[in-house]
Amino acid sequence: PKPARRYFLRATAQQLPPEMSVDPDFMPSYNPWQQRMCMCPDGDFFASLRSGKSSIKTGVIDKVTETSIRLRSGEELHPDIIVTATGLKLRMAGGIEISIDGEAFDISRHYAWNSALIEGLPNAVFALGYVDASWTLGADATAQLAMRLVKRMKRDGAAAIVPRISAQEKDRLRDRPFLALSSTYVERGKNALPRAGNVAPWQPRSYYWKDLATAKWGNIQRGLEWVHGGRVTPGED
Repeated sequence: PKPARRYFLRATAQQLPPEMSVDPDFMPSYNPWQQRMCMCPDGDFFASLRSGKSSIKTGVIDKVTETSIRLRSGEELHPDIIVTATGLKLRMAGGIEISIDGEAFDISRHYAWNSALIEGLPNAVFALGYVDASWTLGADATAQLAMRLVKRMKRDGAAAIVPRISAQEKDRLRDRPFLALSSTYVERGKNALPRAGNVAPWQPRSYYWKDLATAKWGNIQRGLEWVHGGRVTPGED
């Protein structure tokens, strides 16, 4: 990330008008892919700045008044039109209400098993991708894992699989961010996401080849409770 940051800043400086500095308006507080990046392949934003037809101001909005946008720095901007480009709200499972035996199930209070199943929730796989690479690759790794579980259930005659964490294991777990982004909408949306820990199989998504290897050959007994009819086979600790 640090070499990539230096590269992007050099490339940006070359596109700016001679009188405009990279700092502060093009000096983000995060490295590439800690937050989502805005790509400008044809350089049209920079061409507009060089022509003098536009200007840029980077800051944190304190308040939108009837006539201006007030920044935390105290500066006020007076635009004719405001285009909102943020405001994303995270939602798991499309916002459906989940319950087990009549009791409401809150996903945000439970850990994710290999970023695919939720602790305490039987027979439910969530296809989640990457936020710092192709989303589809992560969803593909999840699909591979899901098919392996289904085949194993059919082979062994299992009626259900349920991720479980022992009390001792939960005491040892240390929480990690479920999504590797520091974007505001991710910070605000933590209550919509499952929890992630610092040890397998409760760790957050890693990278495609590792996740694919886990899906194809990883341990699918650890952390899983296998229910065969009325008989329960506990997973490995």
